[in-house]
Amino acid sequence: MKINLLISSMIYVFLFLSGASAFASENVDHCEKQDFINRVSAYEHCLVLDTYQSPNFSSEPTLIVFVHGDYLKNRGGRSLKGMRSVLPKVEQKNVALVALTRPGYQNEKEQSSGNHYYYEGDAYRDHTVRAVSHAILKLKDYYEASRLVVIGHSGGASILGLGMGIVDGFAPDTAILIGGNFYVEEWAEHMNITAWYQGRGLSAHQHIESIHSKIKILAVTGANDEVALPVYGEKYVDALQKLGKNASFQSITGYGHNDILRNRDMWNSFNEDIFVP
Repeated sequence: MKINLLISSMIYVFLFLSGASAFASENVDHCEKQDFINRVSAYEHCLVLDTYQSPNFSSEPTLIVFVHGDYLKNRGGRSLKGMRSVLPKVEQKNVALVALTRPGYQNEKEQSSGNHYYYEGDAYRDHTVRAVSHAILKLKDYYEASRLVVIGHSGGASILGLGMGIVDGFAPDTAILIGGNFYVEEWAEHMNITAWYQGRGLSAHQHIESIHSKIKILAVTGANDEVALPVYGEKYVDALQKLGKNASFQSITGYGHNDILRNRDMWNSFNEDIFVP
């Protein structure tokens, strides 16, 4: 009896300490210097940032966070420059614009912690989704933002879709999801990478029930997109609408997977969704 009691006590202490350790590891600062401008610590990662604050920047700004796709590593800084060029109202409003660099990728200065997309086997694992989502929530708190707008392209759109479905409290005011791979297994088969993918990633279409109905979701795909087919966005939005979510789909004629990001007409059509009058 004493032996059983001792074993039970040891198990309890182990579980308690393990739980405490896990909790602590999620909240520790994993950046050498977390300043919320160049770096933010979130879910056991240090993610690097490119940040621009508008000339009218003041308290309670609109926070816009852009999450890039499954690109080659050096992408973060160019993401910020690209967003500034297609969002001219950033200069006129009270805005903080942030290009967040996903785990394992690097911007023009340094690399976020973690494994890069190609080394890890897929980009849509739970810890990646949580790192990105938690980082955005920490930025929202840091800026005391009046509004949160998230914009994702390709794999970044898929990660944001997953974040809204699986991360408690991750409920931006507006989510603009461009060229998303919302049906990952279908996408892997379409891209002929099924053997490489091996079904290890999460798929956004399987986690839509928990998405908060207050979020305005705009899914956009170029009609000529041969990477993330338009049907993925159409099906994703249709499923969201059937659950009563505030979602719409738009196909942009004449554009493909990457050049759609340079479509000024598309961005102008989103002005009211991004910048509340």
